[in-house]
Amino acid sequence: MEETDAEPKGVEPLPHHGTSLVTLFELKSLGRFSRYQDRVPRLDGAGSKYPLAYPLFATGLNPNKYVDLLLKDAQSRQARWELVEFITRKDGDIYFRQGSREDKVPFSKYGIAPAGLYTAYDGDVSTIDAARLSEDYKPPYEAFISGSEVQSVSAPYVTFKIDEAYGRGSWGWTYETFHVADPRIEVPGVVPVKPFYNSPIAVSHRWLSENHPDPNGMHCRELLALSENMGLLDCQTFFIDYCSLPQSPRTSEEDALFRRELPHANRYYQQSTIILIEEVDDYDARAWCMFEMILSSVRNAILNKDTVEGKLKAAFDLARSFVDTSRANFEAKRSFGIMPGRTISPQQFSKWARGSLGMNLAYDQMQHRNRQSILDWFHDHDVKATNMDDIPVIVGLLEKLL
Repeated sequence: MEETDAEPKGVEPLPHHGTSLVTLFELKSLGRFSRYQDRVPRLDGAGSKYPLAYPLFATGLNPNKYVDLLLKDAQSRQARWELVEFITRKDGDIYFRQGSREDKVPFSKYGIAPAGLYTAYDGDVSTIDAARLSEDYKPPYEAFISGSEVQSVSAPYVTFKIDEAYGRGSWGWTYETFHVADPRIEVPGVVPVKPFYNSPIAVSHRWLSENHPDPNGMHCRELLALSENMGLLDCQTFFIDYCSLPQSPRTSEEDALFRRELPHANRYYQQSTIILIEEVDDYDARAWCMFEMILSSVRNAILNKDTVEGKLKAAFDLARSFVDTSRANFEAKRSFGIMPGRTISPQQFSKWARGSLGMNLAYDQMQHRNRQSILDWFHDHDVKATNMDDIPVIVGLLEKLL
């Protein structure tokens, strides 16, 4: 594809509009967590140059109509990144235009990226023939990787032949092509690009004052430092309550937006979460903070787990224990044909309960105990909320989400 219609270098900011995500670019420009209603005016006042935003998410920046997309040739089975015009993301597919041709491909977080990230790559490719699969690589279906080797190199791409075992003695192989900077491979001297840009990151933090969550900018600086260490791009989106939802006092339109968006906020903590606890000694005593932390732990979504210590570590371990026993319980039941929503006979239930020398029933009981321990945390540890009526609301949310 010719790049004669390349993205423009400078654009004017869009008018104010409702959005629940804030970009890393905005946080860098503002230097602080800015109230939702003040974000765009503050940015305008700073005279900042607005970059083009990654079009997968609605933000306060202008969307870019171009993306990098990993496209596979049906005949050669080779894959290459192409700069294409983004149309929309719908029902798990990415719709795009390349020249006069319109097409779609299944969405994969490894298969789409901000425009130019891969197509304009100019890094080191001298060691690409020494590439090997990393722990990030997972087969697209249930299989065990028994071996892999570099099949061919066409810098900046490398194609692997991957041997796979499927169980019951069956086996086969597949060919996968990777860009040199793909995090699913390890190339000496090349820093991989983790596709965090394909998932908004929720930020969980203790408000440091009643009227402003971060009056001195300490937590904003902590987040910016973490973002730099993680190599996040300026188009990275975050969900931060103060920046992402209309704050009081709200107009009737802002209140309607707040009520519409709030129930959906939980999904962000189940995808990727950063916890900010610098110089905070009571994060574990705040109800909403612990709700966010436990919900993130259940999904193993915390990106900076190394900061989780003390009571937070105990809550994290409890959440992960619940997940482990839930998984073991599910697998034990599935082996006996017991699936959610399916009616079983008393005889089948009795057979399952006696199975594995009684461990099946033990796993089931442990799962329920761990779930109840998570719900009881908010009472046993005397956690607080600005409005104590929120406590039963939080417990009720967890009951639905666990």
